[in-house]
Formats: sequence, structure tokens, C-alpha cells
Amino acid sequence: MSRKITAKISVKGTLKAATPLSVGGSGVGEHVDIELATDGAGKCYIPGTSLAGAIRSWLERHGCKNHFFGETDGEASRVYVNDAPIHGAIKERRHGISINDDTGTVSGREGFLYTRAILPRGTSVPFSLELDAISENDGGILALIVKALEAGEIRFGGCRARGMGRMYLTGTEINFYDFANDDTALDLWLNNSPSAINSLDSFTMPQLNEEKSFHVKINWKPESNLMVKSGFDGISTKIMSLVSGVGEGLAPVIPGTSLKGIFRAHARKILSTVLEDDTSKILDDIFGDKDRAGRLMIDDVYCNNQPVPFEDWITENAETLDRFTAENQHVAIDRFTGGASQGALYNARPVKSSCTWEPIIITLDSYPEIPDETLKQELALLKLLVRDFSEGYISVGFGSRRGLGRILRDIEAEYMNFPPDDELQESWNNFLRGGFIG
Repeated sequence: MSRKITAKISVKGTLKAATPLSVGGSGVGEHVDIELATDGAGKCYIPGTSLAGAIRSWLERHGCKNHFFGETDGEASRVYVNDAPIHGAIKERRHGISINDDTGTVSGREGFLYTRAILPRGTSVPFSLELDAISENDGGILALIVKALEAGEIRFGGCRARGMGRMYLTGTEINFYDFANDDTALDLWLNNSPSAINSLDSFTMPQLNEEKSFHVKINWKPESNLMVKSGFDGISTKIMSLVSGVGEGLAPVIPGTSLKGIFRAHARKILSTVLEDDTSKILDDIFGDKDRAGRLMIDDVYCNNQPVPFEDWITENAETLDRFTAENQHVAIDRFTGGASQGALYNARPVKSSCTWEPIIITLDSYPEIPDETLKQELALLKLLVRDFSEGYISVGFGSRRGLGRILRDIEAEYMNFPPDDELQESWNNFLRGGFIG
């Protein structure tokens, strides 16, 4: 039996990526292990299923039960989300590597090194959603979705727990075709004409389950030159800094995955120092493991200096690169002879310490089923990590044992939604006495 539709509600706009985007396709690419999704013409796109799946997951996580997206009992979805073609974006490659927690070196297990294709920050895609409404409640839920999209609360694609996929809906256009109360609505919808009602303000949004997110904003400066290695050699430079697309050019970037790995390694040091038993449970709950995503996210951090034209970076234009990178010469020493190793002379271009960087934004999500005491223990550990970072115990990027990546100690950290320090201290003391209760 067909369902009775009282209205059609369409939402159109543009989704703009605030962080890099990874929407994987099937199989591997020519130069990457995880390729982007492509359509029949070989062009990159975001499947409508990926967009709809992320929205549905966000609703369910907030306890908003509805039948928008269909049910296993046979009811079809009432939401239609179109594929989003991507025009003009330049595909990038990001290299990932697995680190052994115990040794701090490459893990050596199968799949420890991989390459992922991504789309850079600033990538824009069209967004088009249409809902078959059957009740007043539908309009309220859709209004909630639109508000979340405009606020960038819904992430899309892969590696969302590693800071990717944060997108904002801009230029929102609403058309509400009220078939039950407007005799002209059906003709307007059939002719794809604007509706008489172009707002969802009249609908009451449902109450969501409380989902707490805790944020740390770290305003920081490097004390020494800093480098995150690119995945390929330059023409005249052996080791180049990693760059990513920003507007019309390229800028040095510290991936959120790199920062997350640095903080995880230091968290393990802290826990191994104060506890004698296994510390992996709290680490896996916060940072994730090979079987599940973590609840802590760190977005990519970009250099604030003027972006470098793509052509100047590829050709290694010395005049341009010298403005924000320093060319350093290195040589490896043979441990037996004390002389230079054969073929060990190489050069690198780290980012100068005089360059400024965006703040580091750390987000820790919480869910209702997580005990309050457990959450406070995790937040206490996070504050310890930020404190050690501010006191210079944590270096960033490549060559931290060779003088690179040192951080100035006069950084400023802003904590949003954190409980008072005395509550965190009490929970941390309980943790030290009784271990992790998660």
C-alpha cells in the first residue's frame, strides 16, 4: 500500500569542506591504496548514500528515532539525497604509517604503510535533499538536520575520527510544498518552481539526547624549524615538507593524524609511568584502535603564511620557498668508521620557526552511556597532555631528536565545557588508586 504524503520538502545548498575529505571508492588506485569514489565517467563524487548515511548516523547518535531512512521491516526511505559531483578539485595523496607503541618506531606489521587519496580543504560540492513528509514531526526533524549541517556538526566520508570530513552547508535554499493546505503546491513542485513557503522556522525541532563535546584550542608557536615529511622526494631537495591545498595555492600542513599519534604516544608514557597494569583500555577508548574509531579528533593545522602557487612548489622555485622554508644539509654518519656513510648526504626544507600556524583544535566526544567518572578521568588525562605540550615535553613532526619541532612554552590553551579542576583532580586521584573504570 502506498503511503500518504502531505508535503515535499527540499533542501539545496553547497557543502564546503573545512578539513580535507576522504570518500573512498572500491579497490586501489594507481598510486594509492585507498582511492576516491568515482562515477561512470571517472570523475570524483560523493555518493548520495554516503551523505545520507552520515546524516542518519548523526540522528541516531543523538537518540532521534524516525523512519526517514527506511527500516528493515520493508519500509522504504523517504529521504532522497543526490550524488554530489566534485568539479575542479585537485586530488592529493596522504601517506599513513603505523607506529609501535612500545618502541616508538614503525610497527612492521602488514599494512603498516598506506597511501590515501583525499580532497583538499575548501572543496565544494552541491547538496540536494528531498523529503516525503507525512507528519508535522518530519519538518521539525529536517529543520534539526539543516541546523546541524550549517553548523558543521555532521562529518562525511572516512577518517572522521582523524579530523577529516568536516563540512558546512552554505547558501541554503528551502522549499516546502504543502500539498495538504496549498492547492498550488503540487503544480509548483511538478514544475520545479519555488514554493510559497521557503523556511522551516514554523516547525518545532525535537529534543535530542545530550551529547557532550569537549574542546581544547591551543594557540601555539614553534621554537625551532618544523617539518612533517612529504611522501615524495623533490627535484633538488630530498625531503620536502608536506603541503595541502588552500584556496588557489598550497600551504604547509600538520595532519591531524600526526598530532593524534604524538598525543597518544605521550599519553602512553604518562600512564606507563603512574600505573603498573595494562594502560591500553583508556587509550583505545579515547584514541581508537585497529577495530574501532576513537572519540578524540584533531583537525589538520595549516601554516598561516601566504599560500604558495602550485607551480612554484612543484618546480621548487627557490625565491618563493626561501620565504618560509629553510634549506638544511644533512649527512649520515657510519657508526663503525665515524665517517660519512656512502650516499648519505641529503637536504631538507623544514618550515621556518618564524612562520605562524593555526591553533590546534582538539575535540573529545562523549555519549550518554559513558559514566561521568570515566569521562572526567579522560578529560584529566587530556589536560595533562596539553600541560606537557605547553611545557615543551612534546615535539611535533619529523626530526624531533635532531632539534626540529620544538614548541615555545608561552602557549595559551582554552578549555570549553570542561568540569572544574578540583573535580578532574579528584577523578584522576581515583583513577590512580583504582585504575580505569571504563
